[in-house]
Amino acid sequence: RLRATLYRAGRRVWSAPVGVGKRSTPTPAGRFWIRERFAVPGRMLYGPYAFGTSAYSRLSDWPRGGVVGLHGTDEPWLVPGRPSHGCIRLRNRDIRWLARGQRLPIGTPLRIV
Repeated sequence: RLRATLYRAGRRVWSAPVGVGKRSTPTPAGRFWIRERFAVPGRMLYGPYAFGTSAYSRLSDWPRGGVVGLHGTDEPWLVPGRPSHGCIRLRNRDIRWLARGQRLPIGTPLRIV
């Protein structure tokens, strides 16, 4: 459906459109978790914040593939859509919302369907 949804205690608290992997580099489905969170200074290619996950894409340049991240984008017109190499792109305002406080702490379960 090209949407990310955040639940707390089984209740939906947030939802936003996303961009995911194209056919040649799909975003993997499964159950994962958030491994890291960091601000992206300077260039806005990946937006102002990024979250590393335990999922790996099928990028051929990296052994075992590349880490699937949740991050912003400098191309918001591609969201929703399938523009990535496996990462999950959000509009910058949405990644900022997730990065505030403890909305998406390390260890948060992530299910990609």
